[in-house]
Amino acid sequence: AAASSAAAAAGTSAVVSGAVLPGVGKLLGAGSSLLAWSSHADPGLVAHVNLAAPLEAAGKCLAPLALNQLMAIPLLYWPSFFIFNGVAEGTPLAVVLATLYERLPGLMRVNLLFWIPAQGFQFAEVPTEQQALYVAVMSVIWNGILAALTAPKTTPPLQHQEQDDAAAAAATPATAATGISYE
Repeated sequence: AAASSAAAAAGTSAVVSGAVLPGVGKLLGAGSSLLAWSSHADPGLVAHVNLAAPLEAAGKCLAPLALNQLMAIPLLYWPSFFIFNGVAEGTPLAVVLATLYERLPGLMRVNLLFWIPAQGFQFAEVPTEQQALYVAVMSVIWNGILAALTAPKTTPPLQHQEQDDAAAAAATPATAATGISYE
């Protein structure tokens, strides 16, 4: 270890002094802290760092997440959602596709904001045998969000009645003044 440490220090010294890369010695200075640090550093320290396990775990989480959210959802889920809704409502296919084209960016944004954390947690933390239950619960929550986002914007019936009453009152001055209708 002492020999490899000395070799590493000599190599660093050669780089810092400019023997390996001309001009580096002037940039760093021969007495720089890099040279001082390298003479005491253990080159085996980096050899003990193993990134394979964290990268493998990240790959197990990110690969299915990316496949699902960036491929299956925009190419299968959203088109089928809009087509099925269009069929149920009797909407022509051209209108369905135009609606999909118009609404997809906003819905994908909300979809990713919900599902990336939900599925990231699923793939990283939820045991395989419990993932179906977890996804079922998350899907119920997502369906509520989706229903709120895609519901037609209508005025509640009570507001219609209030608007009708106000219009009728404005049409008959006696009713507006007394609140009594003579019809």
